Amino acid sequence: MKSFAMGSLFLIFFLSIFGCSSDHGASPHVSAAHEVMQAFAKEMEKEFDLVCIGSGGRMPLQIEEIQVSFAAYRKGEIPEARSLEILGTERLVEIINNSERIRPYLKKHPIDHAHAFVSISFRQKNETRFDGVALVFQANDQIYYCSKDPNRDLLVEPYEKARNEILLPLN
Repeated sequence: MKSFAMGSLFLIFFLSIFGCSSDHGASPHVSAAHEVMQAFAKEMEKEFDLVCIGSGGRMPLQIEEIQVSFAAYRKGEIPEARSLEILGTERLVEIINNSERIRPYLKKHPIDHAHAFVSISFRQKNETRFDGVALVFQANDQIYYCSKDPNRDLLVEPYEKARNEILLPLN
């Protein structure tokens, strides 16, 4: 579990290098993905005061998955982290599936939460971590709540359990 969390932190760092808004001469499927990621990032910033620090995904020939990473410049606790993770992931899935521009490039349509990743890093403006949740992300149908100690997860819970606590089950 610890190595998984560390790998995720590396992924967030890697994504932050690429930023949230550049697609310099990218292929049409990458440009379509960037358009969706930018729209999603702007919405999350406006609605939840999250700052996009990276975006990307797996899109060698088709779009297989999309990832967007955010920073929340405030102390993170599990209830807010859970809400932001679920609401963000579900909204990203909705935006992807409703985009006519991206649809021809998706490997699978409709896409689900297993292929749309949101991570949120809770930190101070000087980049130091608060006590409490330092990072929340979902992978392998689990949500991971990580502390600032990379050797300790605060909680790991099934995605659907957390989703059902936040949203009404979809029919």
